[in-house]
Amino acid sequence: MLVKQLREMEHDGIITRTVYAVVPAKAEYSLTQSGEKLIPVLKILGIWSIIYLGSDVVGEGLSEPVEVDPAKLRQLLEDLDGILKDVDKKLKRKGNPG
Repeated sequence: MLVKQLREMEHDGIITRTVYAVVPAKAEYSLTQSGEKLIPVLKILGIWSIIYLGSDVVGEGLSEPVEVDPAKLRQLLEDLDGILKDVDKKLKRKGNPG
């Protein structure tokens, strides 16, 4: 299952795989430039899970937020701002070619 997921991410351009000719077999995976752009999104999902799930079982207690570290929340907002700026730049480029 893990290999299937890794191959799909490689096919989608999220990661690259480097295979080494050694025994036992060895492969290393790293994020592509596109994959690195997913880091802030994953951080946002992580913070959301801390806020809404805490240590509860997934799906329980979703309406009862827990206390969040202000520094983590500030970092989340900075990451989100970076994503929005990147999207805005791309939209402006598509709207104004050249």
